[in-house]
Amino acid sequence: MAWGFAAGELVGAAHLATALEPLARAFAVWEVTGEAAFATPEGLARVREVLPSFALRLTFHAAFRKVDLAAPDPATRERDVRLVAGQVAAARSLGAEAIVVHPGKRIRGLADPRAEERCRASLAALAGAGREHGVQVRVENMPAGDEELARSGAALASLAEVAGAACWDLGHARTWPAGSVPGAALRFVREAHLHHNRGRGDDHFPLEADDPWWVPALDALERPGLVVVLEHRRAEECLVSLRVAQAALASPRAGAGRSAPGA
Repeated sequence: MAWGFAAGELVGAAHLATALEPLARAFAVWEVTGEAAFATPEGLARVREVLPSFALRLTFHAAFRKVDLAAPDPATRERDVRLVAGQVAAARSLGAEAIVVHPGKRIRGLADPRAEERCRASLAALAGAGREHGVQVRVENMPAGDEELARSGAALASLAEVAGAACWDLGHARTWPAGSVPGAALRFVREAHLHHNRGRGDDHFPLEADDPWWVPALDALERPGLVVVLEHRRAEECLVSLRVAQAALASPRAGAGRSAPGA
């Protein structure tokens, strides 16, 4: 298992190399957030410039604000697929091994039974781009919300069989009323996102030492090569969560024999 970080504030960091230094000492993987500055050629050039200073593996999180791979309008959906396909190529240019994508949404207020079909068509196109560039496409499960796709292991599995791989977000799954485990999606999971909430919203709080709800959930996912990304807004929150996670996994109640965090 390899620990990774995603910190939204890095997108606007004035001195990116300085901001990365403490994170690079603690983590093995950086998930670059493909939003705002990091969605532009200039922003990606900044990332590329600092990479030689750090021994970090990379994954990439595709843009998701105002991006909908299940959009009902064909022109809008085609535009968004082109945008994410361009980010697949950008991920390859950085040396990233994978790109995480959000599946999109149903039409608000409607049952919209064809939303998953539209998403699957988009994912098929992106999987082709992934094969072309040697970047694995990982579709992610979403938090609670009437419009969200992939709100169960079975629903994620249906999409992951097209994309080729999945990212299981433990924090997202905790917001579902009945909770969930990956189930049929487990065989596709190559990455996990981890952050804290109290089951009522997608809050991305740092992990808390007195609430290790995620330990059994992570046990269900663990396998050689799994990347676990601590996904927060601030770099310091990633470091706090890592300390909590390392302590929780090293405690007797977490069980013995688990590989060392960061290995």
